[in-house]
Amino acid sequence: MINDKKIFFVFPVIILICIGAMIYFTHTEPKTIELYVHDSGKKEVFSYLAEKFCGEHKNRCRIKVLSARDSKQYLRGRIIKDDIPDIIAIDGNALYTQLAENGYLLNLGKKKFIGEIHQNYINMIYKINGKAGTTIFGIPYAVNASGLIYNKTIFNTYNLTPPKTWSELMDVCAVLKKAGVPAFGMSFAESWTCLPAWNNLVPVLVSDTSFIDNKNAGKTTFLETHREVLEKYAAILEYTQGTEAFSASYSDAVSGFASGKYAMLINGIWSIPLIKKVNPDAEIDTIPFPSCDEAERNTVNSGLDAVLMISKKTKQKRLAEKFIQFLLRPENSQIYTDRYYSFSTVNGAIQKNPAFSGLIEIMQEGRISEFPDHYYPPHFFIAKILSDFVYNHERGIPDETNITATLMRFDSEYDECVEQQ
Repeated sequence: MINDKKIFFVFPVIILICIGAMIYFTHTEPKTIELYVHDSGKKEVFSYLAEKFCGEHKNRCRIKVLSARDSKQYLRGRIIKDDIPDIIAIDGNALYTQLAENGYLLNLGKKKFIGEIHQNYINMIYKINGKAGTTIFGIPYAVNASGLIYNKTIFNTYNLTPPKTWSELMDVCAVLKKAGVPAFGMSFAESWTCLPAWNNLVPVLVSDTSFIDNKNAGKTTFLETHREVLEKYAAILEYTQGTEAFSASYSDAVSGFASGKYAMLINGIWSIPLIKKVNPDAEIDTIPFPSCDEAERNTVNSGLDAVLMISKKTKQKRLAEKFIQFLLRPENSQIYTDRYYSFSTVNGAIQKNPAFSGLIEIMQEGRISEFPDHYYPPHFFIAKILSDFVYNHERGIPDETNITATLMRFDSEYDECVEQQ
């Protein structure tokens, strides 16, 4: 027989416990992590994916997506404060190497989600690990590609075929020059825009694949190995929009190309969104830059555009790992790939944009080369040196003199940076 007195006392207690639990779960602050994104242009897509993740977890967590103009300065400040963001997403450059070498990152090598990444890109991480060896401190999430973007309408107008070799490229340039059409839209008002041509030429023309190691060991020099690179760079400069290139910003050059003022752009797939914004109907394609006369040697210049890392000192390790695992799901990587115009490292996510059709098959074959400037030491300001090389060419300094002086400057400034490390 049920004791009425017990029911009288127990039932209100159960009600109070339930109400208390409801109040607790309703008002408890959600777990929060910070995601630092080095490129403000990627902030939007990462914010979208963060909201999607939190929605799947009934908003019991929050992800604050941060960005800053200068990643090195920003992260250095956070390191000094011993307050590194929980997750960091930067490209695969010297900054990643410093974070990996100095013990700021969590070892992710034994996580199951590593299996979602194609081994080629894991190998890229090993190459930029520095003294960290083959430990996986960063998850390659997306790669970019640089090459020759060309206007199909202009090519069709002059019966031109997309060049597969250097000689074919020079023939195309000659036809365009005769027709009064600048072959290349260039922009030298911003020094970084001097880099794409260099980064495309070097991996193909410099046969010494161990150049960085040998240079650091004092066994080789830029002067000995990079002359052909600058000779061909100088040849490209003969087919730009002339003096206008020196006052043009990156957006000026891309906009001019999008509107049909120039036939080609030596740059990366990151330019496609701006091209399409200026002219949604622009008929364009991207092919490997034809650096030499052996077509099969020419590669797609590609680098790690987004590497995901977790701070070693995060207080939300489990949540950070869950978010990275979420990002690596093929359907979510596809969202990033589609919105940011990149190539995914995740098995099952595919780039289908017709503006990249000339790259897709070659990327799948693995005929790619990495951005050489990603392996140069910090504070080696190659863009500034190349900018001066371009200006000296415009001033009429003989190419032989300009090339020799530039390569000697490469060597001296590189060596200074290595000594300061």
